[in-house]
Amino acid sequence: MSHAPRLLGCERKIMTMNHILKSTSSNSHHSQSMGKTNTEKKAVTFNLSLDKLTLVFDPKPQGGGDQPTKEDLINFFTSVYCNISIYSDLGIFRPRSKGGYAVSIAGKVPLSESPLIWSQPAGYLLQIGCKTEGAAFYRLDINPAALNPIGIAHLRALFDYEFHIGWSTLTTARVTRCDAALDIDGVALNDWVWDLPQRRSRTIHSKAEKFETIYIGGKTGSPMVVYDKARQLKLPPEQERTRVEFRQCKGLSSLGELAKMPCPFEKLRILNPMELPQTHLPFKRAVLIVGNTQGIRGITSLLPASVKENAVLALHGTKPDWWKPADAWNMWPETLSKALPGLLWA
Repeated sequence: MSHAPRLLGCERKIMTMNHILKSTSSNSHHSQSMGKTNTEKKAVTFNLSLDKLTLVFDPKPQGGGDQPTKEDLINFFTSVYCNISIYSDLGIFRPRSKGGYAVSIAGKVPLSESPLIWSQPAGYLLQIGCKTEGAAFYRLDINPAALNPIGIAHLRALFDYEFHIGWSTLTTARVTRCDAALDIDGVALNDWVWDLPQRRSRTIHSKAEKFETIYIGGKTGSPMVVYDKARQLKLPPEQERTRVEFRQCKGLSSLGELAKMPCPFEKLRILNPMELPQTHLPFKRAVLIVGNTQGIRGITSLLPASVKENAVLALHGTKPDWWKPADAWNMWPETLSKALPGLLWA
C-alpha cells in the first residue's frame, strides 16, 4: 500500500517512537499492564474446519478382474463427459476447465434425501488421465463443506457403481493438499498485525484502505492466508469474523496421516500496535499498516539498532490473551471425522 512508507518516513514520529521504546525498556512490565482493546473485550470463539482436500491415485484392479488400460478408462470417462444429460440426475456436470488432464468431471452432492436438495457448490472434482509423465492417473478435489454423511454416501456409490473406480482405492491415495481453516469470531482482520516471522514473502489484497486478504508465504508453497471472512459472507457490520487458513501443499502422505498433522497455527503472531504505550494514534496506525504489509521485521527495520530489541519486546507485549492455537487444534481429529465421515478409515 503506497501510503505506508510515507507515514513511516516522518522523522518526527520515528523520534517519538524511539523515545517511547527507550522508556519501555526502563519499565518492562508496562506493556503487560496496558488496558484491553475493544476487540479483546468482545467474546472471541473459534471454529476449526477442513476447507479443501486433494487426493491423487492410480487405477487398481476391482473384484479380481483385469484392469482396463488407461486408454479404455479415458474413453469411458469421455463418454460420461459427452452424455451429461444422462448423468445429470446424479449431479454430474462439466467443469469450466480440464487443466492438465484428459477428462474432468464435477458433481453436486445431495444435502438431504427427502426432499432431494443438491449442494450449490460442487462437492467434488474428478480429473482423469494426467498428461504429465509419471504423475498419478486420477486427481480428486473434495469440498468437505458440501459433504455431509448423505453426500459421502452418494460419492461412494458413484465411485463403486458409476465410475468403477472403487471407493476403497482412496485408502491408498496420496494427499497433495489439505486446507485447515480456523474462523475467529469477534475479531476483525484490520485491528491486528498478522505475521509469521520466518516467512518474508507476502501478497496483500486491499480495498478502500482496508486489508481484505493477506498471504503470508509464497502462494505456491504452503502459505498462511488471513482474510476477512465476515466481508466475504456479507455478515452484518457488527459481526466480525477473521479466517486463518493454512494450505498444506507438501509433507503429507496418506489419508491416515491427516489426523497426525501438527498444529500449523503455532508460529502465527497476532499483535496490536494500538496498545503500544503513549505512542501517538496516527503512528500506531502506520505501524499497523507496515506490520501487515512487511511483518514485524518491516517495522523494526525502520528503527535505529539501539531500540530494535525494545521495539520487539513492546510489540510482543501486545499479544492477545485469547490467541491459544494449540487449544483450538485439539479438535482437529474430531473435525476430520465429521468432515469426512467414513472416509479416513474406510
